[in-house]
Amino acid sequence: MDAPEVDGADGFPGGSKWSEIAVPSCWECQGFGQAVYTNFQYPFKVEPPVVPAAMNHVGSYQTTMQVPKEWEGRRIFLIFEGVSSAFYCWVGGVPVGYSQDSRLPAEFDITEHVAGKYGEELFLSVRVMRFCDGSYLEDQDMWWLSGIHREVFLYSKPKDLYISDYTVKTEEVDPEEKAAVLRLSVELEGDFKNEHELYATLYGPSQLTADTPDGIVCKDAKRVFHKLRIPIEKSDKRKTIASFEYMVRGCKLWTAEDPWLYTLVLSLYEDKECLDCECARVGFREIKIRAGQLLLNEVPIEIRGVNRHEHDDKTGKYTSLSSMLLDIQLMKQLNMNAVRTCHYPNRNLWYSLCDAYGLYVCDEANLETHGLAMNGPEERLAEDPSWEEAYMERMVRMVERDKNHSSVIMWSLGNEAGYGRNHDLMAEWARKRDGTRPIHYESCGGASATDIICPMYPSPDKLQKLTTLAGQNARSIEIGKKWPQGTAKELRPVIMCEYAHAMGNSTGNLDEYWELIRREPVLQGGFIWDWVDQGLVRKDEEGREYWAYGGDFGESIHDAQFNINGLVFPDRSFHPGCWEVKKWYQPVEIKASFDVHDLNRIVVHLNFRNRHDFLSLDELGLSWEWFFEIEGSRVSTCSRAVPFPAVRARGGQCTQKVELHIEDYCHGQEAFLTVQMKTGRKESWAPAGHIVAWEQFSLPVRSEVTIEEPKPAEQSSFLLQEHAEMFEVVGGEQVKVGFCKKTGAFVKLEVNGRLLITEEDRIGLQSFWRAHTDNDNGEVPMMPEFRSLLQLSPPPLPGLLYLALSLAARPRFESLPTPSSLQPPVSHGLHSLPPHSPPDSPSHRRVLTRILRRLGYHQVRKIPAMAGRERHAGGLIPYPRDHVRRRPVLDGFLGRHELREDVGQVRPQGAGAAGGDPGLLGRRGQQHATWDRQDLPRPRDRPHPVQDGG
Repeated sequence: MDAPEVDGADGFPGGSKWSEIAVPSCWECQGFGQAVYTNFQYPFKVEPPVVPAAMNHVGSYQTTMQVPKEWEGRRIFLIFEGVSSAFYCWVGGVPVGYSQDSRLPAEFDITEHVAGKYGEELFLSVRVMRFCDGSYLEDQDMWWLSGIHREVFLYSKPKDLYISDYTVKTEEVDPEEKAAVLRLSVELEGDFKNEHELYATLYGPSQLTADTPDGIVCKDAKRVFHKLRIPIEKSDKRKTIASFEYMVRGCKLWTAEDPWLYTLVLSLYEDKECLDCECARVGFREIKIRAGQLLLNEVPIEIRGVNRHEHDDKTGKYTSLSSMLLDIQLMKQLNMNAVRTCHYPNRNLWYSLCDAYGLYVCDEANLETHGLAMNGPEERLAEDPSWEEAYMERMVRMVERDKNHSSVIMWSLGNEAGYGRNHDLMAEWARKRDGTRPIHYESCGGASATDIICPMYPSPDKLQKLTTLAGQNARSIEIGKKWPQGTAKELRPVIMCEYAHAMGNSTGNLDEYWELIRREPVLQGGFIWDWVDQGLVRKDEEGREYWAYGGDFGESIHDAQFNINGLVFPDRSFHPGCWEVKKWYQPVEIKASFDVHDLNRIVVHLNFRNRHDFLSLDELGLSWEWFFEIEGSRVSTCSRAVPFPAVRARGGQCTQKVELHIEDYCHGQEAFLTVQMKTGRKESWAPAGHIVAWEQFSLPVRSEVTIEEPKPAEQSSFLLQEHAEMFEVVGGEQVKVGFCKKTGAFVKLEVNGRLLITEEDRIGLQSFWRAHTDNDNGEVPMMPEFRSLLQLSPPPLPGLLYLALSLAARPRFESLPTPSSLQPPVSHGLHSLPPHSPPDSPSHRRVLTRILRRLGYHQVRKIPAMAGRERHAGGLIPYPRDHVRRRPVLDGFLGRHELREDVGQVRPQGAGAAGGDPGLLGRRGQQHATWDRQDLPRPRDRPHPVQDGG
């Protein structure tokens, strides 16, 4: 079917009889076309710059508009804030123009098109193509969705002379004197036959309050300076630039912790008549790189960030104001202070909200060519001069649009687009145009195109290497990670562009990263991948709603559930892993020491360490309280909120004392002190009493039970014996371990002739196996030896026996037996060990460690199903916990929790339950016998998690 052609002033013929569609939105979310999800493969034949023909749907839009009569004699502009992926536009049947780049606005001057038609009804006709040659540059990890997904609007300017653009910079910031230089450059366009004056007025400071949570109104603004005059002389030119600078003293500086804003008003006059005016929010802040650290206002900052796709489960790429406000408030509640606009410029309003609420922004160009790596060199377009203009436009337009936002602290050249000459040109232009912000680009490694070393999914070992100049300048020849030897002479900041892949049941081992980050000054944090599951609402045959992912729309090319990798569900309810993130991102560290006078009196000395970069604890309006529990029952509490003294930022400390009197205590009981820091007042991003930081301490009370630490054997040898119903492994003369031959269950443990496993225990000790998680099945790159184990069901018993017992017998890995020394009756599974590495090599030990942890080796205690009952236990027991979270206190404090089975994953997978059950948590939260249940509906209206185990 051919797309309709515009025919005269009425636009598309028969348009009045077409189906209606909401704008902004994506047409696939309203029943037209087919949504396609890919991670990095293109959903079409790759032969740039040939425009893809297959599935290249065309959407024809038509509506009517009226230009107000009051605008007659003025210049009229038509704005499309975002259209995927390219479009033609007509007004009253007359062509207006063409634009591509799905994530940046297109602006058309339609003054001539509406001349003599003010107040009349005019047809606005738009033809949108799903794919264009620019689609080769938009291969991001997200849905391929089409249509007008951002706002469309008109605005007007004076016809003869108007303010066409302006640039605001704040420099020479002096934090001690609270002073900064405001530099302003204003571009004027029109007729300069007469003299004119430009006036600048600055109001402020002002800040959001709990009474202005919509991010729009700032109150209590005062004049800083009033109508500073900039004369505009006569000229024959059509454009001119007026500039001035002003030293502002006693100003309040902008940071994510304390986002003070000023309002700048520009007014253009001819004689006493105001011709035009513009308004901008200004935050006084300055960004520098010095001594290998990223500084804001002369202070090194910690990036506790997350990557955020624009996504709504009903409207696709269109995100409403309410949705953006919810995102920003939830991020702040999870102690996040930074966001990366993966992998394209976001809606303009998003940046205004980040300015007002306080989030640092890594602003990323709409540029990714990841799929080229499947069809040749990924960098071939980046090296091609014929693509230079396309690359440059995406950088130039983003910088020009977002340059006045205080929250934007760095520019990104894109994501996973190889590295070549075109990137160097983008970086060179950006540094000349805006020398106040550094450049970020992961795919060039340590080359000169980036000012920040921004690795993607580095291991802690790799991160440690990047603290050295040699590590930062290292050359790479990997596919998709190909970059030259760096030539930098000084260390650069290291900020992970992506880490802690939050797909499914995940987001563990953050401690390994953050302990390292807080130890090495050059390491300044990172952005978790990513914020929201990209599920789209669909209905099954029975009308039940569920969240769809790749393949659910019948598409033949897709990457399945790999877009279900957020910290929050599509409806913004929390994944269990959010609590782990919040705990490690918390801006206050709490430690304790104890003076035990007798069993009934313990004095606790609490030490609070301020990790904020700028604010002291008394400025934050925080308070703290504590409660004391025995066996999960609250015994005493300090409900009075105690305010903090002035404790300086960046490591300042204070000590508070708590005296506990313990009564009715029985020997052997567990006793815990929990300390919480809360907001003392209602904030624009959180209610009063919101928990910002917490810690829990096991009290040093006496116990009648003495537990001796196990001592590893100095030397071990294994003997594997096969019996009728089980394999028995004999370790030395002391330990015998038995596994069922049919099921792999752990059925026997004998030590020094004493049988330690009872019949009841056997029910819980299912096996060393745990079910898959999404990161197991979809990790890139994944260990091929581990994948081979995962594809086998049930898991290969002898291979797992070897892996488990190797680790069990050598907790410190002094030495490991070789596979051949075990000589199991079945060799199936032993290929999981690297054949190229010696048995005692670091590679050998790393593989064993990783596989055994992933198999849930150390989880052998079962907590029975107790839905609706209470249990004194650690962590958020109602929620699945991946085994990698090795410190259960991080997930939720010990206490009494009601066990539930209502937090499922969008895609069924291993629940990693606290007791090590090998069951699977599915789309409605039930335990399933198999993980591949594609027939089960996925829930939308799930309950929100209980905050912090409360």
